Amino acid sequence: FDPLIFGQPLEVSLQHASAIVTSPYEKINFGPLPMVVAVSGTYLLENALQVQGIFRLNGSAKRIRELQQIFAEPPTFGSTITWQGYNVHDAANLLRRYLNNLPEPIVPLSEYDSFRAPFVALELSHPNSSSGKPAKFSSAQRREIVSEQQKLFMRLPPANRQLLLYLLDMLEMFAKHSKKNLMPVPNLASSFQPCILSHPSHDQSPEDYKISRACVIFLIENCKDF
Repeated sequence: FDPLIFGQPLEVSLQHASAIVTSPYEKINFGPLPMVVAVSGTYLLENALQVQGIFRLNGSAKRIRELQQIFAEPPTFGSTITWQGYNVHDAANLLRRYLNNLPEPIVPLSEYDSFRAPFVALELSHPNSSSGKPAKFSSAQRREIVSEQQKLFMRLPPANRQLLLYLLDMLEMFAKHSKKNLMPVPNLASSFQPCILSHPSHDQSPEDYKISRACVIFLIENCKDF
């Protein structure tokens, strides 16, 4: 595969293949985004909102490799794809493959602890919670955390901030259709937490996974505030 897109820093793939995306629902301009994110995300929003198990079920390994080749090849880098011969699960797996192969998560490692801090504190205050569900904040706590995380968003590199906002907005749209697609916010957070908020030193820690997942759930549920 061409080394310009997959596995490269976000800024590198943006230099070679990017697209401006406007949300069809909120008229928000998210661009520029990596071409593979913009094109696959648009396709998924148009075709997969009500597909059961989207982002959880595997596509065809062969077709995903073909798609990766298409989105890695200059000069179009996938911008002219028609998706004929591919399905939504192929596209969903392609999107996650690109994001999971970024050298750093979308929230850079330097901001990892800052984003997680309120959720670490909440977990410490509820040490015996074993339901698997994140503990809840009060309304006042939620407003305070939103305010603090708004500041953290502004500290992110612009490319990371744009990508994160687009991804959260997209996941919220899928969550709104969870009665059909069976992917409520916690399930979506489980699928995307590794590429949004993770740290190599915590990869084997169930407790840290739970905290990071709680943070991603919060970001999806409150994405309109960011």
